[in-house]
Amino acid sequence: MGANLEGLTRETRIALAKLEEKLRQEKVPYDVTSGFRTKAEQEALYRRFLAGDPNIPLAAKPGSSRHEKGLSVDVSVDRKHQTRLNALAQEVGLKWHGPKDRFHFDFVGAEAASPSREKPSFNSLYEKPVRQEGPSFNSLYEKPV
Repeated sequence: MGANLEGLTRETRIALAKLEEKLRQEKVPYDVTSGFRTKAEQEALYRRFLAGDPNIPLAAKPGSSRHEKGLSVDVSVDRKHQTRLNALAQEVGLKWHGPKDRFHFDFVGAEAASPSREKPSFNSLYEKPVRQEGPSFNSLYEKPV
């Protein structure tokens, strides 16, 4: 599956372009391996994940992937450049998914991506806490038993 960048949101494409420019300036070799995915592409990827494909460390259930909304990209670098990639991505508004899927970055905007600028959400300031119904974040990525 190649990287479909056409289906990314405008903001995600801009953030990715900024990240690519920074990586080129610092001479960090990289490869954008995935961008927008259709539901069918996500279903195929999820089936491979469930089957234990070692090349698929993590895959969201179809319908819950930010790739399907054009809000995520997968960027591959040599492990020695991972920390630098994560920092540069954060600068442009892409948040690293973490070591379970070291290639995955979600577009969240520069303000939201920066841990030094974390702010409470609007709703948390004005609403009483409400127990969230529905699947937990982890359940979106867990293999069914």
